[in-house]
Amino acid sequence: MNKEWEAQLPILVDAYLTWQAGLAEAGLKDATVKPWQMLVVNFFNTEIRTFTPLSACACTNEVLVRGRFLGTAPQLPMVAISFQVLEAYRQLHHICPRLSIYAQVKALCRLHAVPFNRPLVEQFSVAYDVYMDILHGVDRLIATALDRNTPNWCMLNACAPCLYYLDDEPLLKYSLLATMDGNQLLKLVDDQFRSGHLRDDGRSARTGIWILPEEVDRFKNEVRQSVHTTPSVQGTEDQVLDQDDEARDEDVAWLDLAEAEDEKLQASVEVCTERWCNAGPEAREKMFALFAVTGVFVCLCRHGHLLLICDMIRSRELYVYLNIGLQAMS
Repeated sequence: MNKEWEAQLPILVDAYLTWQAGLAEAGLKDATVKPWQMLVVNFFNTEIRTFTPLSACACTNEVLVRGRFLGTAPQLPMVAISFQVLEAYRQLHHICPRLSIYAQVKALCRLHAVPFNRPLVEQFSVAYDVYMDILHGVDRLIATALDRNTPNWCMLNACAPCLYYLDDEPLLKYSLLATMDGNQLLKLVDDQFRSGHLRDDGRSARTGIWILPEEVDRFKNEVRQSVHTTPSVQGTEDQVLDQDDEARDEDVAWLDLAEAEDEKLQASVEVCTERWCNAGPEAREKMFALFAVTGVFVCLCRHGHLLLICDMIRSRELYVYLNIGLQAMS
């Protein structure tokens, strides 16, 4: 089904732009093509509507899109949903992400005074996904016309104060301040620990700031060679913990906390350094083997705009993710 929708997508994008421009009725109609009727879903009612194709070779959804509707199946749909309903849910879901398609369909059924039927949720979900694909196709055409489809364009233009430069602007010592951190909440269980068979999804992300695992793996060898920046820890666990204590003392000395007048501040920082284990040694690493993806690693500018994001594959926060961010922003 996804492949059939993907084959129709360029035609549907052109039909959508034609409808937006008010040119849906333009063109010579073939007198030999007979009109047909279909059940359409508006926001407050449902009705039987008549559609007239411009030619016999026009696909069903192309004719529906020219008439501000979208079918619920790629071939021979039985129901069509208006763009008004789909756009209303898009804006409502943007304001309230907890609003599900299930709740939206139940609300439509109450507005139309019809019993709720679960297949309606599947039909609405299919139409909404294709509607988002059409809008994305329009955005791609706009980006191409404005020359905004170059690699890393989204990252290089995410924040105007950080990444825009004026003519004759004096150079700063640090032109960009960024922060990088990982989060282990978005985990993905390995397929070996789940029942059923894996179904591959050939679709890819629609943003340029998402780094694929293949790009991350390119920096593994560079990280191994930079031993002087990340010294390997050898020995027993007690020796590792002793080295951690020495490193913590060096951090406290570097921050000049030993001469701090506020003893409470110094005590709180010492507790924080003791409990902060994200960048600890391998001896303290306790990652479950059942997770294929252990979380995400993000890079943000000082104003909170997202610059880069990638999955942490079977690892915690590693130096390789920092290297990726530096390479991308250089």
